[in-house]
Amino acid sequence: GCEIIFPPLSSKAESTWQYSSQVNDLIIANGGRITRKCGHHVHFGLKPITMDCEEFNRRSIQLFKSKNSYFQDSNDIFQFEVIKDVVYRYAQYQDFISSFLAPSRRNSRYASPINGFLNRIEDSRDMTQLKNCINGKFYSVNLSNIDIRNQKGTIEFRQHQGTVNNTKLKNWIMFLVNMFDYTINDNGTANSGGN
Repeated sequence: GCEIIFPPLSSKAESTWQYSSQVNDLIIANGGRITRKCGHHVHFGLKPITMDCEEFNRRSIQLFKSKNSYFQDSNDIFQFEVIKDVVYRYAQYQDFISSFLAPSRRNSRYASPINGFLNRIEDSRDMTQLKNCINGKFYSVNLSNIDIRNQKGTIEFRQHQGTVNNTKLKNWIMFLVNMFDYTINDNGTANSGGN
C-alpha cells in the first residue's frame, strides 16, 4: 500500500481538478487499486485562500516540489467560530453524512463518528477546548493538526473512502467547502474567507 499526498490546492481552481485527474489516471495506469482499508483524507488549511486561486496552486506546487513544504496564503486564520460551527454541524449531521459514504467508512476505527461529542463541541469557548472535545487523530474530523500558538495546521476530514474517481473526489471536497462557505457567507458567523 501507499499514500498519495497532494500539496495544498484551491478547490475553486480548475487546475486542481486537472491535477487530481492526472494523478488518479497515473495510479490506475500503474495497477493501483482501492480496497476497503483505503481512506481519503481532506485537509483544510486554517488560512482561507484570498489570492488568485490559480496563482495559489502554481506557488503551492512549486514549493512542494522544490522544498517539500506547504504553501499558505498570508492572510489571517479562520475565526474560531467558523471552525466550531463547521465541526458542530458535522457532528450534528454525522449519521446523515455517514449514510452517503461507503459502509466501511461509517464507523471506521480510523474515522470514528464525532456525534457523541456534540454537547462538548457546543460548549467549547476557544480552540483549545474544541480540540480537547475530539481528542485524537482517528475521528471523522481531526483537529489534532492545529497548532494554536503558531496559527497554522489543518482541519482534517478523514471519513471518505479511498477513491480514484475524480467526480467522487470533487463532490466530497465541494460538500466540505460548502460547509465552510455556508458558515462564512450565509450563516453570519464570520465575514471573510474562501477555499
